[in-house]
Amino acid sequence: MQSYLAHRIAGTTHGPLLVALVSVWMVSTHPNLNAQTSDVGLRIIAVDTEAEALRIRSEIVEGVPFEAAARERSADPSYGAGGYLGRFPLASLRREYRDAIRDLDPGEVSPVTPVDGGFVLLTVVAPDEERWIAARNAGLAAVARGDYRAAGESFTAAIAAAGQFGPRDPRLAQSLNDMAEVHRAGTEFAEARPLYEQALGIIREAFGPKDANVSL
Repeated sequence: MQSYLAHRIAGTTHGPLLVALVSVWMVSTHPNLNAQTSDVGLRIIAVDTEAEALRIRSEIVEGVPFEAAARERSADPSYGAGGYLGRFPLASLRREYRDAIRDLDPGEVSPVTPVDGGFVLLTVVAPDEERWIAARNAGLAAVARGDYRAAGESFTAAIAAAGQFGPRDPRLAQSLNDMAEVHRAGTEFAEARPLYEQALGIIREAFGPKDANVSL
């Protein structure tokens, strides 16, 4: 199946991304739409068959996190980021995506949507989660340039943001692990160990002791 990442915004699969004119849909009085800002953050899951998309959607409705399902099942290149595509102007989204998220509140999963021979599920990312994503990405960028002080500050902010999702949320585990890595890089092993242990405990509770993340 071809990648959905390359043409996720414009209504074409070839050439540069195109920004569409503001449509009538954009000025709709639908309450869910008006609750969103002019920009929207999106996660995506892309699969080959409708049957697979329906199975994944049922799992998400029953409680599987969208981002976990994206990492395990999505064919889109964004799978490694839990299906996170980024934040885009609503007017720039291709029609199929606009229609799919029209009635969604943040965190809800869209209906199965056919797109270019495959099938996608979408979810609107809540502002709280985008703050966590931004803080974590800033930390990762600081690590990449070797600025561990800045990385620690960003991962501290990410831990605070993730704490809003609850004490057993996988995003908190990820941020604790990120901070532990910063301490390990600075040979601060006494500080790193309890963070690793806390992160591991959260993952065990969220996914079970046999999950691939636990065995790493």
